[in-house]
Amino acid sequence: MKIKINLPQYLVLFLTKKYGTNFKATRHSILGEFAIDLLSKDYVRNKKIDNKNHFIFTINDRIEREFGSYVVPDRYGDFERKIKMLFNEALYAHVIVSVNSDVLIQAKKTTVKQTAMNAIQSFLNYYGITEDHLKLESTYRQYLRINERMEAITKGTYDKKEKAAAKETPKPLKSEPKQTPIERPQKNTSKLDTAQTLLLFDTP
Repeated sequence: MKIKINLPQYLVLFLTKKYGTNFKATRHSILGEFAIDLLSKDYVRNKKIDNKNHFIFTINDRIEREFGSYVVPDRYGDFERKIKMLFNEALYAHVIVSVNSDVLIQAKKTTVKQTAMNAIQSFLNYYGITEDHLKLESTYRQYLRINERMEAITKGTYDKKEKAAAKETPKPLKSEPKQTPIERPQKNTSKLDTAQTLLLFDTP
């Protein structure tokens, strides 16, 4: 059985590049778990699928018998939220590896160390994600929020910062100077704990 799940185009591009065009859902992968959680044995009317922006999962007979063959529309929102977390985790890991490496990029007539903004641009380039799909500036702001949470957890001040932030008026974020982006990202070899991912990389 194959199921098609609608997602924003940038997430479809991300999943397709990372997992291929037809992912086999099993309980041995986190993405497979997310897909299986959409299934039910109870009949529900199928949701209309956008043929341009969807990702395909293959469900084997054993999983279909155990969990059902109907996709529950009410679970789509939670599924998309989880895929955004996977995307944010991959983005954050790539940026951290890039800015802490010895990689140099061309900026006008000189070379400089990789910056967070350039690392984000290279990540988006790799997955074929353009400004039409996802704005670079908003992605950079999301990275800053995630990085702030990570630093707070490392220092043991995460809970205090969350309470303080609820009382403060948000301040505008400053962007880094724009530089010529590299075309391909460096290979990302870092791994983050899946349990931490559910807390740290959820979009607010």
